[in-house]
Amino acid sequence: MKRILSILLISVLTMMFAGCATTSDEQAIKQLEPLKVSQRKTLAVLPYDFKDYDLTYQGLESGLVDLTINYFFSTQRLVLVERTRLNAIAQELKYSSSALVSTEHALKIGEQAGAGYVFLGAVTSIKPIAHRKTIGVAYINTKGFDVTLTGRIIDIEKGVVVASATAKGVEIKKKKVAFGATTGSIDPDDTLIRNALQKASKILTNDLASQL
Repeated sequence: MKRILSILLISVLTMMFAGCATTSDEQAIKQLEPLKVSQRKTLAVLPYDFKDYDLTYQGLESGLVDLTINYFFSTQRLVLVERTRLNAIAQELKYSSSALVSTEHALKIGEQAGAGYVFLGAVTSIKPIAHRKTIGVAYINTKGFDVTLTGRIIDIEKGVVVASATAKGVEIKKKKVAFGATTGSIDPDDTLIRNALQKASKILTNDLASQL
């Protein structure tokens, strides 16, 4: 009897997996040629603006600045201004946190920090993904998030955009249940969103760095 149930379980799971492969809209990471330190532009990375009309997930983008700085640094094509220095300048200028996403204020902070360029980004969309597929007594629960980021790099002296990009990040988890057996697990929403934002940030910075 146990052997029959095992065979049935394998058969059902095989059927469930068939056609359930997740397709990703994420862009490919480009292979970039490192620049000599003397050739690298100095960039100030400012906080992301949250522009999604649904404010449910606002605040989860708070860790994006550090991720963006790290990813830009890993391209070996830019010199990054330390975040603490940017925060100190913002305090000296008496700018509120909400004012930091302003282009005018961002350029002023970047200039004071000695940067030649400033990065401004935005979270434009966080879309939940959720569906369930059932085959007899077995089912698959799928949950995740599809996020979109935009970013641009501005030449502080000239006041012109020298690079711009849009990037998508998708994080999906599946939980499969058949005959009481469970495989896989689904993370909390904030974990799924942060993982999707991390993927999008890596793609965004890679694309922008390739344009410089």
